[in-house]
Amino acid sequence: MGRRYSFPEGVSENEGILDAVRREAERTGVHCHELFRIADVDLWREQEGGGLEAGLVLSRLEAVKGFEFDTVIVCDLSAGVMPRPDTPPEEHWRDAAVVYSALTRARDELILTYVGKPSEFLDAIADHVETHDGAVTEQLALVMARR
Repeated sequence: MGRRYSFPEGVSENEGILDAVRREAERTGVHCHELFRIADVDLWREQEGGGLEAGLVLSRLEAVKGFEFDTVIVCDLSAGVMPRPDTPPEEHWRDAAVVYSALTRARDELILTYVGKPSEFLDAIADHVETHDGAVTEQLALVMARR
């Protein structure tokens, strides 16, 4: 079992989406902690006992392994983003494993987003998810309002 946190986690491989979520969080006064490099994870673990203050955690998909969050927002599971465009089709299982790991970090709520056409990974689970229209920042606002 990983470390459990009550604040939401936003994960993506799309820097533009992460930047937009970061800007919206800052605009609304939500403090973000970022997990992008090993040093960020080390900092997170060092501060954990001291009550790290974060309203939202942002990271790449792979960085959340070993953590658990009440809510995870996986941003941009879009065709052309995931699986990564430079990954040969016979290696898509590696990207699928990364996505699966990120999805399983959510304890209570999992929000999956895409732009344009959904990823083949999202298509594969489409019959098992509830769909809604709305921007990532709108989903973030809903999550933060429930806190």
